[in-house]
This record gives sequence, C-alpha cells and structure tokens, in this order.
Amino acid sequence: MQALLRRQRIAVTVWIVLALALWNGIFEMMVVRGVKEYLFRAALKLETLGKNNEALDLYKELKAKYPNTERGFSADKYIYRLSIVPNDFSAK
Repeated sequence: MQALLRRQRIAVTVWIVLALALWNGIFEMMVVRGVKEYLFRAALKLETLGKNNEALDLYKELKAKYPNTERGFSADKYIYRLSIVPNDFSAK
C-alpha cells in the first residue's frame, strides 16, 4: 500500500515538474499542449489521492493561465465539483 501511494506522489511530482519545465521554455516544441495537459493530469491525480485543496489550486491555475483552451474549459466543471459543500443529500 505504501509503495502504491509513493508511486502516486512521484507521478504528481513528475507531472508538476514537467509542467514547470515546459512553462519555462525548456521544451519549446511541446508548449502548445504539454503544460496544460500535465497540470490537468497532476490535478486529477491529486484529486484521486484525496488532496482536493491542492487539486483545486491546480485547476484554478490552469483556468487562469489557459482560459480559452479545451483544458481551461474543462477545468470549470472540476472547480465547480470541488467547490460544492456536501450536504445531507450528497452522494456518499
């Protein structure tokens, strides 16, 4: 179990590092798709690990930097989903 969690944390770290490397112009050829995709994947993985606040921050960053892209548009639904406060009628 610990090895699985460790690999998932490593995956999140790798995706964030790749996104930052692409953002800083290290891989100019992949900037068009890479940064958005890796930020999105990192946010999804954080969400599955139960780190919703960190995932929400990444979704908001994605929406702020790339508002008129496919990932920017899809970030809205994830932001909305993570922003909803659970109540008695929420799915369990």
